[in-house]
Amino acid sequence: MKNRFKLMSLLMGLGLIVTFSSCEDDDDPVVKEENGEASSLIITENVTANTTWTSDSVYVLGGRIAVEDGATLTIEPGTVIKGEAGTGASATALVVARGGQIMAEGTAEKPIIFTTVGDNIMPSDIEAGNIASPNMQPDVAGLWGGVIILGNAPISASNDAGDVTEINIEGIPSSDPNGLYGGNEAADNSGVFKYVSIRHGGSDIGEGNEINGLTLGGVGSGTTIENIEIVSNQDDGIEWFGGTVNVKNAVVWNVNDDGLDADQAWAGTVDNFMVITVAGHSFELDGPEGSMTNAGYTIKNGIVIANNDSRSSEDLINTDDNTSVAFDNIFFTGINENQINRVTHDIGTVSFQNIVLNVAEADLINHVNGEVVPDGVTAGTEPKSGVNVSAFDGWSWAAAAGATNYTGEGYEKEAVNVTVTENITENTTWSKNNVYILGGRIAVEAGATLTIEPGTVIKGESGTGASSKALVVARGAEIMAEGTEEAPIIFTSVGDDIMPSDIAAGNFASPNLEPDVSGLWGGVIILGSAPISASNDAGDVTEINIEGIPSSDPNGMYGGNDTEDNSGIFKYVSIRHGGSDIGEGNEINGLTLGGVGSGTAIENIEIVSNQDDGIEWFGGTVNVKNVVVWNVNDDGLDADQAWAGTVDNFMIVTVAGHSFELDGPEGSMTNAGYTIKNGVVIANNDSRTSEDLINTDDNTSVAFDNIFITGIGSNKINRTTHDVGTVSFSNIVLDVDAASLADHINDSDNVPAGITAGTAPATDIDSSVFGWTWANAADVLNY
Repeated sequence: MKNRFKLMSLLMGLGLIVTFSSCEDDDDPVVKEENGEASSLIITENVTANTTWTSDSVYVLGGRIAVEDGATLTIEPGTVIKGEAGTGASATALVVARGGQIMAEGTAEKPIIFTTVGDNIMPSDIEAGNIASPNMQPDVAGLWGGVIILGNAPISASNDAGDVTEINIEGIPSSDPNGLYGGNEAADNSGVFKYVSIRHGGSDIGEGNEINGLTLGGVGSGTTIENIEIVSNQDDGIEWFGGTVNVKNAVVWNVNDDGLDADQAWAGTVDNFMVITVAGHSFELDGPEGSMTNAGYTIKNGIVIANNDSRSSEDLINTDDNTSVAFDNIFFTGINENQINRVTHDIGTVSFQNIVLNVAEADLINHVNGEVVPDGVTAGTEPKSGVNVSAFDGWSWAAAAGATNYTGEGYEKEAVNVTVTENITENTTWSKNNVYILGGRIAVEAGATLTIEPGTVIKGESGTGASSKALVVARGAEIMAEGTEEAPIIFTSVGDDIMPSDIAAGNFASPNLEPDVSGLWGGVIILGSAPISASNDAGDVTEINIEGIPSSDPNGMYGGNDTEDNSGIFKYVSIRHGGSDIGEGNEINGLTLGGVGSGTAIENIEIVSNQDDGIEWFGGTVNVKNVVVWNVNDDGLDADQAWAGTVDNFMIVTVAGHSFELDGPEGSMTNAGYTIKNGVVIANNDSRTSEDLINTDDNTSVAFDNIFITGIGSNKINRTTHDVGTVSFSNIVLDVDAASLADHINDSDNVPAGITAGTAPATDIDSSVFGWTWANAADVLNY
């Protein structure tokens, strides 16, 4: 109690508001700091009853806090836990005692973060997708302790009296029963620990023992430990002391001792991992300390990026003489002069399979501490099998910092195919390290956000009608597909061999499909809550299902009254070879925009070889900028249902239908009109079409400005089926002789004002923004 009031006085002296709350099972108060965002709860007492830590608070460990036997600590996704500074008896750590449980189940969108009080990261940062510390570098270590989980699974330990089946974890005095681990229950369950990042720890807990990022003592196989990150720990990343627990998807980055450390006859597996820039051994692996038979453990499917770390002259793998471990499919790169130590153990207890060192073949022997290269160790530039580094994307600081990239000299990482067959119902990230296969009509449902990394490839399987493949961003959902000029996002067919590695190399064209192959899959449909003017048998409607998606599917609904509705960001995206029949005779447009609002950013879009239109708007207010439509089998740009936006800076090249198919309201809503400006149409005398260049219905309201049309053959501008007062032309130039200009107007006696003959646009069009497109690479944008 004395220490708590000292802490309270300190907080008050700093001008912080201090309040007290009490728990039903604990009369002692908990200090609560109100800091204008999440409150900080100072934890100074052990967890003795079932307790939940929530993401609307930051929990500050004011000492060595134990979740005691019989208690369960539940930690919500997105929660931040911070440790105060201290060493020895004052070291701060979270200890899950034997018989206690931790249910720390973060998510890829909301990881749980353990860090130091010196780290300014807050739950709101996680909520916003900002996973990195806002004020600390990822090489600052030893500022607090770490996380220790203890269980009842078997261990092989000894003390002065001989073999023991239970013992206190190093650094915690034997007088503390919460430090005891070991037993005989191989399937013991200490809870769930998923999507957790542990940072800046490793303070000295006592007796010269620095705390590992994550310590696992006698933890049983019933415990789930997956998607774990250790950043900048003063001691090891993860250390096992016996037990049987398995660990999957682990990244250890910038620790000042060993990456992965095992002792006391651990008998589990670590599967899919990365060890990056550690100062000690990548693997420090020991066998039993007592006489218990060692079942051995397995370390597989990993990448070690040593980055020629100047801190370390340690061996990459160090084992003692009774270690039993199987290594399988591990790739080492940036290893400098480091070696695999194979001289201090009986080689029969250690096996190597598919171990690849990124060194020259002739130099391989120099990286083995012995005169013989063991079987299973070879030189090469990539793993023998794929390692799923995308498992670390979106939630780990290492991935956000680019530390997990391992496309080193001579190496190209092949993407992993991920088939998507279920709708997206929660925030999800698609990584450039994968190719995503649309196995059906996949909807991003209301309330969910799909984030797509630059350079990602998405491919649709073939199919029509109910089996058509498309990506639908439902009303109320968001897509954050923000490619770049150097790394556009590509939607295409499974028949297209293009891969993320092609994009990374600057090769944006399909390596095997011609740019006139269409209808191989569906397309992309984005729906929103902006106004539309539609009707059905009952009259005017303000919302309706997009064509081809049955009315029974709520994900097809669009329309509303929010003109500034935001469906996300769609930039530097190329959509290719689509347009399969989605249903009721409706082929899918390359990009369909239904009721999409002006809060949505759509820029730098390419549609190549779609069976239906390039882009079609169904109402809405969204603006679109920098568009290329090339080789589509129907209309270039199509607008319906009183769209009220602008398309600015575009090129339409070789379309089989109208260049512009433009309609007004279907219902009685007043048509605000739309604007189409700053574009070039290259008709290329297309033999597929006798369609008019511009076709409008009798209630269309559209303003055309600064458009140059060339290669038009005998095509015409249709101006006879609408009230000419609703359509205006300004700086429209047709590349024909002045004497034949009237022949290209579907009312040859009346050439509208604003249309002239010429050989160039009235004002330059910025075609330089299309340098990232396949159309530019194919040299079809020249005019």
